[in-house]
Amino acid sequence: MSHDLARAGVTALFGMAVSLLPLIVAAVYMLRPTERLLELLRPLSLATIFAAGNTLLSGVAAVLRRLPSLSTPDGLDVLAHGLSESVTPAFVACGFLAIAWLFAAVGMHRRV
Repeated sequence: MSHDLARAGVTALFGMAVSLLPLIVAAVYMLRPTERLLELLRPLSLATIFAAGNTLLSGVAAVLRRLPSLSTPDGLDVLAHGLSESVTPAFVACGFLAIAWLFAAVGMHRRV
């Protein structure tokens, strides 16, 4: 997976950068829970979901664009590698989002 991240394009890097925002806000919320931070976490989470979908779909579109040229026996390897590169940023974004909401749950528990 580190090889996939090293070759990530602008769209993938943007999607993963967006996914850091809710993680940071959730970490702050966990330490100092306020309603304002929780209100901010919700739209940032939605932005992360859309960014993950965007990176996944743009990667799949890039793979599909090359599909006609993959008639060689190695074509399946290229297709599989391209799809794995497409899934990696969405995987990272979903992981960051899961951690962010675990932080939010701790903050909610501390707030009560």
